[in-house]
Amino acid sequence: MLGATWLVLKTEGDLRERAYHLCWYLLFAMLAAIGTVSIATPFLHIQYAQRWFTWPNVLLTAPVPVAVALVTVLLLRALANKQDSQPFPLTLSLFALSYAGLGISMYPYIVPQSVTIWQAASPENSQIFMLVGVAILIPLILGYTAWAYWVFAARSGAAITDAEARRRRGRLAAPALVRRALACRRRHSRPHLVRPACLDRPKMSRRALPT
Repeated sequence: MLGATWLVLKTEGDLRERAYHLCWYLLFAMLAAIGTVSIATPFLHIQYAQRWFTWPNVLLTAPVPVAVALVTVLLLRALANKQDSQPFPLTLSLFALSYAGLGISMYPYIVPQSVTIWQAASPENSQIFMLVGVAILIPLILGYTAWAYWVFAARSGAAITDAEARRRRGRLAAPALVRRALACRRRHSRPHLVRPACLDRPKMSRRALPT
């Protein structure tokens, strides 16, 4: 779904239309998976059900499914109206909400009912070492990612269309000398045609040999 909506955002023409067509199937498949996991999760453990449906926890957990429903409606409308800039960020929001719901269910466990966040945490010295590395690397990663997005900001379809238009107008044609040489080569390879003047050599007059 993310790939299809990215193609909607970054391409034009037939590829964009095909991506829109695939988005409908992928969206309903994704919604079916989200619904299946959401329905099955409260039955996995009593703690999950209590966290989602008991008072006052429901005040904190209810916004997540409400937000999922709202984003789904906006995504369906964006696909129906072919608003190219909206499906991709809305799909990202849908994934983020799904992970938030999974985190609400599992907290504070990393491995369900076995290992908590604090049990899985590394020693303090290791965390400080990783923090220094993250402080250095994250800005670099964000920088080259932003640069890559800036370089590929244009739609792929637009670039192809411009190139095709230039080719049709003759702007991408070979220079005149190259075209002439290619034409001579093609004509020379077909001996039944008239020999082109470009391949004719001036005839040298022979002097009469002494007898």
